[in-house]
Amino acid sequence: MGDFIVGAWSEGTRKQYAGPIQEFSRFCKQRDLDPISASVNTVSEYLIHIFNTTENKYSSFRTRLSA
Repeated sequence: MGDFIVGAWSEGTRKQYAGPIQEFSRFCKQRDLDPISASVNTVSEYLIHIFNTTENKYSSFRTRLSA
């Protein structure tokens, strides 16, 4: 399913979301979690982490939320 969704994105969207997707994968792996089957709680923790640790909070948060 994930490959189907990513395949439907334009090249620009794939480039924009590549970093946040890799970042989320690292976030999950550091916690021994599978990013593909992440729970709502895991995604929420990740978004809170991003909001609290980035300088351009709104822009960074929105991009990661979309990805």
